[in-house]
Amino acid sequence: MESKTLSTLERPASTHSQPKSLSKSDRASRHISLQSMVDSIASEEAFYREKECAPPMPPINYARWSTLSMQGLLNSNVDLEQHRNGYEPRSIPPLSPKPSSKIIEMSTMREIMFVGVCAVSHLMTQAALGQALVPIDIIAESFGNPSPGELSWFIAGYSLTVGTFIMISGQLGDIFGHKRMFTFGYAWLGVWSCFTGFSGYVESQIYFDVCRAMQGIGPALLMPNALALFGRAYAPGSMRKNIVFSIFGALAPAGFVIGGTFGSLFAQWAWWPWAFWSYGIAAFGLAAFSLLAIPRALSDRPAVRPKFDAAGSLLVVAGLVLVNVAFNNGPLYGWDTPHVYFILLMGLMCLAGFIWVERRAVNPLLPIHALNSTVGFVLTLVGLGWGAFGVWVFYTVRFLQHTRNETPLMVSAQFSPAVIAGLVAAGLTGALLTHTPVSFVMMLSMIAFFVGVVISTFQPEQQIYWAQTFVSIVIMPFGMDMSFPAATVLLSNHMPPEHQGLAASLVNTVVNYSISIALGIAGTVEVYAPGNQDPVRANRNAHYAAMGLAGAGVMFGTVFFGKTLRKEGWKVMEH
Repeated sequence: MESKTLSTLERPASTHSQPKSLSKSDRASRHISLQSMVDSIASEEAFYREKECAPPMPPINYARWSTLSMQGLLNSNVDLEQHRNGYEPRSIPPLSPKPSSKIIEMSTMREIMFVGVCAVSHLMTQAALGQALVPIDIIAESFGNPSPGELSWFIAGYSLTVGTFIMISGQLGDIFGHKRMFTFGYAWLGVWSCFTGFSGYVESQIYFDVCRAMQGIGPALLMPNALALFGRAYAPGSMRKNIVFSIFGALAPAGFVIGGTFGSLFAQWAWWPWAFWSYGIAAFGLAAFSLLAIPRALSDRPAVRPKFDAAGSLLVVAGLVLVNVAFNNGPLYGWDTPHVYFILLMGLMCLAGFIWVERRAVNPLLPIHALNSTVGFVLTLVGLGWGAFGVWVFYTVRFLQHTRNETPLMVSAQFSPAVIAGLVAAGLTGALLTHTPVSFVMMLSMIAFFVGVVISTFQPEQQIYWAQTFVSIVIMPFGMDMSFPAATVLLSNHMPPEHQGLAASLVNTVVNYSISIALGIAGTVEVYAPGNQDPVRANRNAHYAAMGLAGAGVMFGTVFFGKTLRKEGWKVMEH
């Protein structure tokens, strides 16, 4: 746009809008405070923007004046007129550049090691899920074959702590350094994996469940800090950053298959605790390797450490744990049992207190003001889709083992196509995100969850694997690998710049916590729905619960896409 000349416009009134020559005595007597000078400059800049005109020559260096400290101004024996003529005293230090994302320089081998050790944390997270789920019946024999309601805690306890502690670990990474918390997460995972294996000697299901819950804190420390390390190492929007995030997401299905395979190998051919001990040894090795692979520049602590939100952390952990315990104990003890609904009420009260505290916290764990309707839609969709996935994977494994009498190793082999499907889904998601609206990708992921669950729900007792089971296993990774990056991009684009790191933490929290809650809901349906004495029908009833969650996800996803399309059109977001 062409600039208009100043002669055709009326000049704004300010203390220095029309400079004139001043004598030394006049300059000595003229004392202008820093605040009045900055105010006059701001009003003059606003005038030029409004009139679309260029300032007179020579212009004052406004950026420089706006950043000078009071001490620097007092120490500079230079008057305003000299600054307008371009004089810059030696006593004023040069203006520091605007902070920007620092790109870490790495050799090719160092970068491969760095990306590998960080991305494998997602594989390890899902491997810990598979290593207990696929050989679950063999593990249960060591504890006297507990009821189905008690078996769900083998998975729910782990997912509970993964989802509960993710937001806290992200803030701890901001305080102590992401590399330190990441390495500590691998070490913690190794310690409690070994303790979980020792439950084979203790022969106590409660001890096993507690160790599994403590084991889940390790991935909660790993995932948000791994994403933060990627964010610090690569420039925003760069191709390399998109690639490493795609690798991170694509390793989830592979992790589940690898964990289930090795868990089944040890359970069938040796002793199941060796699956947890070997997993713990691998975690210790990754902790040591991360100290070498992650560049030293990423271990720097922040110059100004944020204050830890202790009150908010305590309330959110207590609230999420109590609500989850109530939902998973409901089918076990009955919802009419006083302690079940009392625990639920206590958990809801803690969560209400958490919201009250976060509205007043200086450095909140979850900035309530940053949440809007878009964030609510996205988190609801993630919770419904991944909750359906958690029920699907748990009850599909049980269906294959109890109804079709498949061994744990055969079940792991039947789930192996999910590895290839996950890689294809990750590549397809990257292409869709660059050509279609993110809300459209989110809707497609909900459809994938729903179709995969429906196919699995109505499969006959005896049928060839390739007819429905294979199709369902191939489709479900598309829901996983589409929803996670799409939700992260949506939250990132609809949250303030100072809360960008919160997007991935919120998505990870909802993903893992919804799996645990949904298992409790499906367990309630399995126990209380008609026909619960028939294992096949009870399994199908639990699948109906997953179908309901996924179907609600499709409806919400369609509404969300329609709302965004009407408001923004076919808009492809930059990410």
